[in-house]
Amino acid sequence: MATLAGPWVPGSASSAARLRSCGQPRIRGAPSDIRQGAKLQSLPGLLLLVAGKAITRGPRRPARSVRWAEGDEKVNPGLSIMEELRRKAREDFQRRESPGWETEMAARFQVAEEVAGFEVKEAKGMDEVWGAAELLTDKDNRGDQENLDGDANPFLGLGLMRAYSALSPNAPLTAIARTQEGVIGMAQVKKDGYVQNLVVKPSGRRKGIASQIICWCAARARRRGAARLWLHVEAGNEAALSFYRRLGFEVGEEETYREKQAFPLSKEL
Repeated sequence: MATLAGPWVPGSASSAARLRSCGQPRIRGAPSDIRQGAKLQSLPGLLLLVAGKAITRGPRRPARSVRWAEGDEKVNPGLSIMEELRRKAREDFQRRESPGWETEMAARFQVAEEVAGFEVKEAKGMDEVWGAAELLTDKDNRGDQENLDGDANPFLGLGLMRAYSALSPNAPLTAIARTQEGVIGMAQVKKDGYVQNLVVKPSGRRKGIASQIICWCAARARRRGAARLWLHVEAGNEAALSFYRRLGFEVGEEETYREKQAFPLSKEL
Protein backbone atom coordinates (compact mmCIF):
# COMPACT_ATOMS: atom_id res chain seq x y z
CA MET A 1 0.00 0.00 0.00
CA ALA A 2 1.33 3.42 -0.92
CA THR A 3 2.28 5.84 1.85
CA LEU A 4 2.27 9.65 1.95
CA ALA A 5 5.69 11.25 1.79
CA GLY A 6 6.37 14.76 3.00
CA PRO A 7 3.94 17.31 4.48
CA TRP A 8 0.41 17.35 3.13
CA VAL A 9 -1.08 20.73 2.09
CA PRO A 10 -4.86 20.79 1.37
CA GLY A 11 -5.84 22.00 -2.08
CA SER A 12 -2.46 21.40 -3.71
CA ALA A 13 -2.08 19.27 -6.83
CA SER A 14 0.62 17.15 -5.25
CA SER A 15 -1.59 16.35 -2.27
CA ALA A 16 -4.48 15.31 -4.51
CA ALA A 17 -2.15 13.11 -6.55
CA ARG A 18 -0.84 11.43 -3.42
CA LEU A 19 -4.36 10.71 -2.24
CA ARG A 20 -5.28 9.19 -5.60
CA SER A 21 -2.15 7.11 -5.48
CA CYS A 22 -3.47 5.56 -2.30
CA GLY A 23 -6.10 3.80 -4.39
CA GLN A 24 -9.09 5.60 -2.87
CA PRO A 25 -11.88 6.71 -5.20
CA ARG A 26 -12.29 10.37 -6.08
CA ILE A 27 -15.54 12.10 -5.02
CA ARG A 28 -17.00 13.91 -8.04
CA GLY A 29 -19.01 17.12 -7.82
CA ALA A 30 -17.61 18.27 -4.45
CA PRO A 31 -14.98 20.90 -3.63
CA SER A 32 -11.42 19.69 -3.53
CA ASP A 33 -11.07 20.34 0.20
CA ILE A 34 -14.24 18.34 0.97
CA ARG A 35 -13.07 15.49 -1.27
CA GLN A 36 -9.72 15.42 0.43
CA GLY A 37 -11.28 15.65 3.88
CA ALA A 38 -13.65 12.79 3.08
CA LYS A 39 -10.67 10.60 2.13
CA LEU A 40 -8.96 11.29 5.43
CA GLN A 41 -10.76 8.89 7.69
CA SER A 42 -8.71 9.78 10.79
CA LEU A 43 -8.61 12.64 13.29
CA PRO A 44 -5.07 13.73 12.30
CA GLY A 45 -6.21 14.13 8.72
CA LEU A 46 -9.12 16.38 9.71
CA LEU A 47 -6.83 18.51 11.85
CA LEU A 48 -4.46 18.90 8.92
CA LEU A 49 -7.40 19.98 6.72
CA VAL A 50 -8.51 22.71 9.16
CA ALA A 51 -4.95 23.93 9.65
CA GLY A 52 -4.42 24.06 5.90
CA LYS A 53 -7.51 26.26 5.42
CA ALA A 54 -6.34 28.67 8.11
CA ILE A 55 -2.92 28.92 6.49
CA THR A 56 -4.44 29.43 3.02
CA ARG A 57 -6.88 32.19 4.13
CA GLY A 58 -4.48 33.95 6.45
CA PRO A 59 -5.46 36.16 9.42
CA ARG A 60 -8.82 37.99 9.27
CA ARG A 61 -8.46 41.69 8.52
CA PRO A 62 -9.83 44.04 11.17
CA ALA A 63 -12.86 46.20 10.29
CA ARG A 64 -11.75 49.31 8.49
CA SER A 65 -12.47 52.53 10.35
CA VAL A 66 -13.06 55.60 8.21
CA ARG A 67 -11.89 58.96 9.46
CA TRP A 68 -13.54 61.85 7.65
CA ALA A 69 -11.35 64.73 6.71
CA GLU A 70 -12.77 67.97 8.02
CA GLY A 71 -14.16 70.10 5.21
CA ASP A 72 -13.79 67.31 2.64
CA GLU A 73 -17.22 67.25 1.01
CA LYS A 74 -16.14 64.61 -1.49
CA VAL A 75 -15.25 62.15 1.27
CA ASN A 76 -18.18 62.99 3.59
CA PRO A 77 -20.94 65.20 2.15
CA GLY A 78 -22.97 64.80 5.36
CA LEU A 79 -20.32 66.64 7.38
CA SER A 80 -20.86 69.94 5.60
CA ILE A 81 -24.65 69.55 5.91
CA MET A 82 -24.42 69.04 9.67
CA GLU A 83 -22.11 72.05 10.02
CA GLU A 84 -24.59 74.19 8.09
CA LEU A 85 -27.47 73.04 10.28
CA ARG A 86 -25.52 73.83 13.43
CA ARG A 87 -24.61 77.27 12.11
CA LYS A 88 -28.25 78.06 11.32
CA ALA A 89 -29.34 76.83 14.74
CA ARG A 90 -26.80 79.13 16.43
CA GLU A 91 -27.90 82.10 14.34
CA ASP A 92 -31.58 81.42 15.07
CA PHE A 93 -30.89 81.18 18.80
CA GLN A 94 -28.96 84.44 18.78
CA ARG A 95 -31.73 86.14 16.79
CA ARG A 96 -34.38 85.00 19.24
CA GLU A 97 -32.48 86.03 22.35
CA SER A 98 -30.92 89.26 21.09
CA PRO A 99 -32.95 92.49 21.35
CA GLY A 100 -34.27 93.73 18.01
CA TRP A 101 -35.75 96.89 16.62
CA GLU A 102 -38.61 96.69 19.12
CA THR A 103 -36.23 97.63 21.97
CA GLU A 104 -35.12 100.84 20.27
CA MET A 105 -38.66 101.63 19.19
CA ALA A 106 -40.04 101.16 22.70
CA ALA A 107 -37.46 103.65 23.96
CA ARG A 108 -38.27 106.11 21.19
CA PHE A 109 -42.06 106.04 21.53
CA GLN A 110 -42.36 106.54 25.26
CA VAL A 111 -45.76 106.55 26.93
CA ALA A 112 -47.03 109.98 27.96
CA GLU A 113 -46.19 111.01 31.52
CA GLU A 114 -49.84 111.38 32.51
CA VAL A 115 -50.37 107.64 32.01
CA ALA A 116 -49.67 106.34 35.52
CA GLY A 117 -48.80 102.74 36.31
CA PHE A 118 -48.47 101.70 32.67
CA GLU A 119 -47.32 98.20 31.72
CA VAL A 120 -47.78 95.74 28.86
CA LYS A 121 -48.15 92.09 29.80
CA GLU A 122 -49.83 88.87 28.78
CA ALA A 123 -53.45 88.50 29.88
CA LYS A 124 -53.54 85.57 32.29
CA GLY A 125 -56.07 86.32 35.00
CA MET A 126 -59.81 86.25 34.32
CA ASP A 127 -60.08 89.94 35.19
CA GLU A 128 -57.48 90.72 32.54
CA VAL A 129 -59.25 88.55 29.98
CA TRP A 130 -62.54 90.25 30.84
CA GLY A 131 -60.97 93.70 30.42
CA ALA A 132 -59.64 92.76 26.99
CA ALA A 133 -63.04 91.35 26.00
CA GLU A 134 -64.71 94.61 26.96
CA LEU A 135 -62.39 96.48 24.62
CA LEU A 136 -63.41 94.24 21.73
CA THR A 137 -67.10 94.53 22.57
CA ASP A 138 -67.24 98.32 22.73
CA LYS A 139 -67.44 99.65 19.17
CA ASP A 140 -66.28 103.09 20.34
CA ASN A 141 -62.82 101.60 20.93
CA ARG A 142 -62.34 100.76 17.26
CA GLY A 143 -60.30 103.71 16.17
CA ASP A 144 -57.18 104.57 14.22
CA GLN A 145 -55.28 101.33 14.84
CA GLU A 146 -58.14 99.08 13.85
CA ASN A 147 -57.21 95.67 12.43
CA LEU A 148 -59.95 93.58 13.95
CA ASP A 149 -61.05 89.98 13.61
CA GLY A 150 -64.28 90.18 15.55
CA ASP A 151 -65.69 87.31 17.60
CA ALA A 152 -69.37 86.75 18.34
CA ASN A 153 -68.48 86.47 22.03
CA PRO A 154 -65.09 88.12 22.75
CA PHE A 155 -64.95 87.00 26.38
CA LEU A 156 -65.63 83.38 25.45
CA GLY A 157 -63.13 83.56 22.58
CA LEU A 158 -60.37 85.12 24.69
CA GLY A 159 -61.09 82.77 27.58
CA LEU A 160 -60.75 79.72 25.38
CA MET A 161 -57.58 81.16 23.85
CA ARG A 162 -56.12 81.71 27.31
CA ALA A 163 -56.90 78.10 28.27
CA TYR A 164 -55.36 76.92 25.00
CA SER A 165 -52.18 78.95 25.58
CA ALA A 166 -51.78 77.26 28.97
CA LEU A 167 -51.75 73.87 27.24
CA SER A 168 -49.91 74.58 24.00
CA PRO A 169 -46.83 76.72 23.25
CA ASN A 170 -48.24 77.38 19.77
CA ALA A 171 -51.35 79.21 20.95
CA PRO A 172 -51.83 82.94 20.24
CA LEU A 173 -50.94 85.33 23.06
CA THR A 174 -53.15 88.17 24.26
CA ALA A 175 -51.25 91.33 25.21
CA ILE A 176 -52.90 93.94 27.40
CA ALA A 177 -51.87 97.47 28.35
CA ARG A 178 -52.77 98.26 31.94
CA THR A 179 -52.81 101.47 33.93
CA GLN A 180 -54.27 102.43 37.26
CA GLU A 181 -57.60 102.70 35.49
CA GLY A 182 -57.49 99.10 34.29
CA VAL A 183 -57.06 97.56 30.85
CA ILE A 184 -56.92 100.33 28.23
CA GLY A 185 -55.39 98.47 25.28
CA MET A 186 -54.88 95.00 23.86
CA ALA A 187 -53.73 92.96 20.88
CA GLN A 188 -53.28 89.33 19.95
CA VAL A 189 -50.15 87.86 18.37
CA LYS A 190 -49.81 84.37 16.90
CA LYS A 191 -46.71 82.22 16.90
CA ASP A 192 -45.95 83.12 13.28
CA GLY A 193 -45.98 86.83 14.19
CA TYR A 194 -49.47 87.72 12.93
CA VAL A 195 -51.05 90.56 14.95
CA GLN A 196 -54.79 91.05 15.18
CA ASN A 197 -57.34 92.96 17.24
CA LEU A 198 -55.13 95.87 18.23
CA VAL A 199 -57.47 98.11 20.27
CA VAL A 200 -56.84 101.15 22.48
CA LYS A 201 -59.45 103.10 24.41
CA PRO A 202 -60.10 106.60 23.09
CA SER A 203 -58.71 108.08 26.31
CA GLY A 204 -55.37 106.32 25.73
CA ARG A 205 -54.77 107.18 22.10
CA ARG A 206 -51.94 109.40 20.84
CA LYS A 207 -49.97 108.56 24.00
CA GLY A 208 -47.65 105.81 22.74
CA ILE A 209 -49.71 102.92 24.12
CA ALA A 210 -50.37 101.23 20.77
CA SER A 211 -46.65 101.48 19.90
CA GLN A 212 -45.70 99.79 23.17
CA ILE A 213 -48.18 96.97 22.51
CA ILE A 214 -46.71 96.41 19.04
CA CYS A 215 -43.19 96.30 20.53
CA TRP A 216 -44.31 93.72 23.08
CA CYS A 217 -45.84 91.58 20.31
CA ALA A 218 -42.64 91.83 18.27
CA ALA A 219 -40.46 90.71 21.20
CA ARG A 220 -42.66 87.74 22.02
CA ALA A 221 -43.01 86.69 18.38
CA ARG A 222 -39.22 86.84 17.95
CA ARG A 223 -38.68 84.57 20.96
CA ARG A 224 -41.19 82.08 19.57
CA GLY A 225 -39.30 81.85 16.29
CA ALA A 226 -41.28 84.17 14.00
CA ALA A 227 -39.33 85.79 11.17
CA ARG A 228 -41.60 88.82 10.79
CA LEU A 229 -44.44 90.74 12.38
CA TRP A 230 -47.39 91.10 10.02
CA LEU A 231 -51.05 92.08 9.99
CA HIS A 232 -53.89 93.43 7.84
CA VAL A 233 -55.44 96.89 7.84
CA GLU A 234 -58.78 97.48 6.20
CA ALA A 235 -58.64 99.55 3.04
CA GLY A 236 -59.61 103.17 3.66
CA ASN A 237 -58.22 103.31 7.22
CA GLU A 238 -55.59 105.90 6.43
CA ALA A 239 -54.93 106.71 10.08
CA ALA A 240 -53.97 103.10 10.83
CA LEU A 241 -51.81 102.88 7.70
CA SER A 242 -50.02 106.07 8.70
CA PHE A 243 -49.45 104.68 12.20
CA TYR A 244 -47.83 101.48 10.95
CA ARG A 245 -45.73 103.30 8.36
CA ARG A 246 -44.36 105.44 11.16
CA LEU A 247 -43.30 102.24 12.93
CA GLY A 248 -41.46 101.05 9.81
CA PHE A 249 -43.95 98.53 8.43
CA GLU A 250 -44.02 97.87 4.70
CA VAL A 251 -47.42 98.07 3.02
CA GLY A 252 -48.21 95.42 0.42
CA GLU A 253 -50.70 95.31 -2.43
CA GLU A 254 -54.39 95.51 -1.59
CA GLU A 255 -56.02 92.08 -1.31
CA THR A 256 -59.19 90.38 -0.10
CA TYR A 257 -59.02 89.39 3.56
CA ARG A 258 -62.03 87.89 5.36
CA GLU A 259 -64.32 89.07 2.57
CA LYS A 260 -63.01 92.63 2.87
CA GLN A 261 -60.43 94.65 1.00
CA ALA A 262 -57.33 95.12 3.14
CA PHE A 263 -53.62 95.92 2.94
CA PRO A 264 -51.06 93.42 4.26
CA LEU A 265 -48.31 95.02 6.35
CA SER A 266 -45.12 93.39 7.61
CA LYS A 267 -41.80 94.11 9.27
CA GLU A 268 -38.85 91.71 9.57
CA LEU A 269 -37.85 90.61 13.07
